[in-house]
Amino acid sequence: MAENSLTNFANVLYSEAEKQKDDVEKQLKDERAEILAKKSAELDTRLKREIENCHAGLKHEIGLAISNREAELAKLLRHNRAEAAEKIFEEATKKLEEFTKTPEYEEYLKAELNDAAKEFISGTTVCASRECDAALIKKLCPISNIEMTTAPDSIIGGFTLRNTSLGIFVDCTLKNRLDEQKELFCGTNELVID
Repeated sequence: MAENSLTNFANVLYSEAEKQKDDVEKQLKDERAEILAKKSAELDTRLKREIENCHAGLKHEIGLAISNREAELAKLLRHNRAEAAEKIFEEATKKLEEFTKTPEYEEYLKAELNDAAKEFISGTTVCASRECDAALIKKLCPISNIEMTTAPDSIIGGFTLRNTSLGIFVDCTLKNRLDEQKELFCGTNELVID
């Protein structure tokens, strides 16, 4: 009987030890699962943060590359536009030079002189024009007291009028009109021809 009691006692101890072992194993498995879940969540958060940082860095680099390319293209477009404008105005200068050799040029001068003459009512008015236009302007000019001087051919055509006693200056040169158009063109990308 003592042997049975001893065996039963050993079995109970063994059973209790097995139960404690199972409880400790379960507790360790639960702690392990909790630690793994926590570490996995931390790694996921860290990975997401690193991906976001990398994405932001790439986005910034792409933005810089696009900005640099846009700046290069804008510079190229401005350069090409300036070249095109120069060609347009070189051609316009040639056309205006051709215009000064037509009968319409005389009509143009007459209209410009008549418009400008309204302001020059007294004193001496000095008219500067190309040498080849001086006789025609003198003939067409309605201003009574006028003195003619020679302007450079770079004015293309037309004239300037200056009256120091009245403090009036009028620039009716084709070069001035073309420069006004060029300024307008460069400011608005349009060309208006009167």
